Amino acid sequence: MKPKDWEQRKLGDVIDDMYNGQTPSRNKSEYWNGTIKWLSSGELNRGTVYDSIETITEEGQKAANLKIVPKGTFVMAITGLEAAGTRGNCALLGFDTTLNQSCMALFPKQEMLTSEFLFQWYRKVGEEYGINYTQGTKQQSYNAELIKILPISLPSVVEQRKISSYLSHLDHLITLHQRQTDFYKKPNFYFISS
Repeated sequence: MKPKDWEQRKLGDVIDDMYNGQTPSRNKSEYWNGTIKWLSSGELNRGTVYDSIETITEEGQKAANLKIVPKGTFVMAITGLEAAGTRGNCALLGFDTTLNQSCMALFPKQEMLTSEFLFQWYRKVGEEYGINYTQGTKQQSYNAELIKILPISLPSVVEQRKISSYLSHLDHLITLHQRQTDFYKKPNFYFISS
């Protein structure tokens, strides 16, 4: 099956739900530095994110009415998309976390779309979509209604899994080679010849 044969849909047709978080009041110290992870859009890395910089307390979670978003969920940046570094930014969650208001978690209809394929697809089109589908005068943003109209091309779920697995494997190899290159670039690295 070739991409041109894939089913053309709107994202709203293939997701069950969306969720974006909030920021507990910064004026209440009792809301911060707890045991609950709290992820901001600046931490999205176009890969799998495994930790958050900040944490909140249960009191902060309740005050901001925040839900825990489970590991494996696709998350995208929805504000500040006028900036090239933010536009198209996304991640798969490698841990359970709450989110700030600049992040949107998408929950696919499992019989139609996998989170891993959604992640790989958005990494490819996110920059373009951030230019063409956002709104705002000073700050370009998505809202739930704009996200629902984003076009997506879908192969079968079986094919989505194969594509996602292949691309994930390539990402892993690239990361390993980048680490190796960084190691060899260190100023204290010496080749030892016999």
